[in-house]
Amino acid sequence: MDTGGHRELRAGSPVGVLRRRRGTPTETQGIVSCAAADSSIGIRLAGSPGYTFGEKVTLVDYSDAIPWAVDASFVSQADGVAYFRKTVAWYRHDNNAGNRYRTGIRVTVTSPGGNYLERGIATAVSQCGLHISVPAEPENREILVLMPGDRDGGGVTLPCRLVTASYRDDGVELHAAFHELDTSRAKYVARLVDELRIVAEWGRDLIDTGRHVT
Repeated sequence: MDTGGHRELRAGSPVGVLRRRRGTPTETQGIVSCAAADSSIGIRLAGSPGYTFGEKVTLVDYSDAIPWAVDASFVSQADGVAYFRKTVAWYRHDNNAGNRYRTGIRVTVTSPGGNYLERGIATAVSQCGLHISVPAEPENREILVLMPGDRDGGGVTLPCRLVTASYRDDGVELHAAFHELDTSRAKYVARLVDELRIVAEWGRDLIDTGRHVT
């Protein structure tokens, strides 16, 4: 995932605040009021959403052609401005369904600490991340997604950050963004997306039946 090239927010930049809650995630639009060197960001939001101290959210910067996102926590609110503190570096945020390709690849999702392990289905993939259907939501926002490898090798583990989780009757759909991919993993994602694009052009979905990306 691309984590370089983002300049800091400026006053007047349009942003969205994604809340990670049970059920459908909600997004509140706002305008940056101020951004400080200590990673804190003040946002004047539409309406009066209430946040709890330390609540984890995702801020999305819509001032670029492809949005950027950053994980943050709520600090305080005063005079109509909500203040958040960034907890990670900025990363690309893919909210454009036109850049995602449907699939049904079987994956395994774990956490770096090893306290979460679920088998799931990658339902959509893009250059920025993927959607995964799993039985339960991980507690950690950092996850590892084990994807099928090439024909001669083993699986490929993609480090990701959880952006949102949508609860459904049959489980949870995770929206995860690729995080700090090295060269080999970035190439793997590029090959996979290119294959999915070709499959989509033929009007078919790629379902994992033992077929791997070459």
